[in-house]
Amino acid sequence: MSYEINEDMARRAHEMRSTRDYVEGSATAEYQRQVDEARRIAEEVKAQCKTTAQRNRVDGMLDKYERTLAFAINRDNEVGTWCPSILIVGGANFPVEKKKRQGEAWSANLMNYNKAAELLDSIRDYGHNAPINSRDPEALTALRKKLERVKGQHEHMKAVNLFYRENDTLDGCPDIGPLEKAAIEGRMRQWNDRKPYLTWQIGNVRKQIQQIEKRIAEMEAAVQENAQPVALDDLPGVTYHENSSTMRVQLIFEGKPEPDIRAILKSHAFKWCPSQGAWQRQLTENGKRAAREVLAQIRMLQNGGEQGA
Repeated sequence: MSYEINEDMARRAHEMRSTRDYVEGSATAEYQRQVDEARRIAEEVKAQCKTTAQRNRVDGMLDKYERTLAFAINRDNEVGTWCPSILIVGGANFPVEKKKRQGEAWSANLMNYNKAAELLDSIRDYGHNAPINSRDPEALTALRKKLERVKGQHEHMKAVNLFYRENDTLDGCPDIGPLEKAAIEGRMRQWNDRKPYLTWQIGNVRKQIQQIEKRIAEMEAAVQENAQPVALDDLPGVTYHENSSTMRVQLIFEGKPEPDIRAILKSHAFKWCPSQGAWQRQLTENGKRAAREVLAQIRMLQNGGEQGA
């Protein structure tokens, strides 16, 4: 284990909310279980990496994940010691304001759990984040797997909401871990939410699904088109290329463009790539549109401010 879980804090937090004895080492064991799973995923990703630098990058993300998760768990338990449950102390003179601050702190700590989850997603996806040859079927396979995973998350959120709607509790809900359950229940108590996952949260995941589907469609279209570089007759020395092998739309110039042309390129998010000898950005519909705008502005510039043919 890379980072320590404060077992004393975990025990005290448990005693604040339960009359049952705390099982020594249980918080550490749960942390270690999640870390072991992350390490298994990291090893699978590293097997796909082609360079030592890429493997080192995965190790760095894994270490940050372990550190972030440990911080979130320790913070969760620390907040848990602030105020006992009403089941422990009873309703007489119950510190309502202190409980409110505790709920707010738990809600804020959700961001740390989310950061850990995002890091784990980054590790999963890293093997396919380098420039990908769109003709390689593995690239589309990776995106489709990601789409399947996000759709699974979407279905999970809806299933948890359905279980809660039918049972008015998360107790006994299948496929929900103790950390997720505690985080949801803390937020629901604090904000009087009527369901575990709110409409906007489910909507955000749905948008992510739509973005991935759009990316898959764009990659499939780029592979089908297999466009070749086109020298522009009305702009001598300029070549336009929808490069499906790197998934970049490229503008290639004979020599270094003038400062005003470079300014136009940069203002449309084009970046110079020495290895390609081109100014480029991602090959998407937005990227193609930006390239057309750049070329139109270059034509106006070379025609003294009037749109050329």
